[in-house]
Amino acid sequence: MARVVSLLFVAATAVVGQVAPVAYWQFDETAGTVASDSSGNGNDGTLVGFGTTSWGPGNLGGGLFFSGAQHVTLPSGSGLPVYDTSGAPFTLSFWVNAPQQHQRVFYSEASSSNSLSRYNIGTGRVNTGTMDRLRMEIRNSSGIFILRAETSATVFDNTWHHVAIVDQGGTVTLYVDGAVDFGNFSYGISGSQGTVDQIEFGRWAGLATCCNFIGTLDDFRVYPYALSVFDVATVMANGTLVAGYQQNQPGASMEVSGAVGSVTSAAQVIFAPGQVFPLTLSTNLAGNPWEIGVDAAIAIPNAAVLNANIVNLDINSPNLTLLNNNFSTPFGLTLGLPGSTTGSGTVVSVLSLQAPITTTLACLQFAMVDPSNPDGMVLSASANLSVP
Repeated sequence: MARVVSLLFVAATAVVGQVAPVAYWQFDETAGTVASDSSGNGNDGTLVGFGTTSWGPGNLGGGLFFSGAQHVTLPSGSGLPVYDTSGAPFTLSFWVNAPQQHQRVFYSEASSSNSLSRYNIGTGRVNTGTMDRLRMEIRNSSGIFILRAETSATVFDNTWHHVAIVDQGGTVTLYVDGAVDFGNFSYGISGSQGTVDQIEFGRWAGLATCCNFIGTLDDFRVYPYALSVFDVATVMANGTLVAGYQQNQPGASMEVSGAVGSVTSAAQVIFAPGQVFPLTLSTNLAGNPWEIGVDAAIAIPNAAVLNANIVNLDINSPNLTLLNNNFSTPFGLTLGLPGSTTGSGTVVSVLSLQAPITTTLACLQFAMVDPSNPDGMVLSASANLSVP
């Protein structure tokens, strides 16, 4: 394991920067027919059918009001459309304030040559008693639904609610006001998809349009990666997402109670004293040596940057410990070795740990030796574990 140890300590610090969305409509305009994209990628929207009262108060500055007969056309390219059959991850984040209404749509992606929209976000249905819920629909070019789902939480009650839709190749986590919703929004892509080249706010897009929305949208952002729960809370508070955190790699993946870090945050996991929780380690580098770094301090962005990987543990911390096969923190347990088998394929170890009964803070990061990588290793996302 000396190889991993030396690599962890031979590194240079880097400058922390802000991660911008690929599209960001603040809706802070007070006049005109353009909804400007603040991301710098040129995804400006064109208002169609709006009167002089379209711009009004939002939750964060201004907002755009739809009265049921308007829409906004958006360009394709530069991060749009978001519904990508390649399975690339993305996140939609927005504020909405609207009354209950039957199956109205405020974000839609479709083909300009097909009457059936592919990806819709809107309101629930009167016949199911869910007009106050958010509804998602996805279908293929043949009109076959591959997703129809509604939130458990109320979204449409004439008050502001924040929604974040985090899609990791069909595995979807939906947040309402920062809390994970219990609805099942995951899906599998099936059938012919065709071209998706028409994106709109305010109605069902495509060759046949309908279902115009009534309500106000504000601060609509598109990120080209999956936000963590911590990221969602930051965006909801109109905070800044800071670059410089390691994401899970196939060779060194780590989850703590299902929580995974992102490029803009470490996973944040809070335990009750004595709580039992799972730590899941996986790798496709079976047979290679591994290491877990543990520190009694939170992960920091760009703690150390190698050629391809970021170490988010503070390498100058006197509390940093490297613990190959011996997890001797207050969570004390001997770990199974993820790379102990031979051959190819993914090796997964799910470990049951118990939090201590005293106030504790520990940061974890998992590494595997990989001679084919420029750094000689691959790294997992980092995670902050705490018992308050």
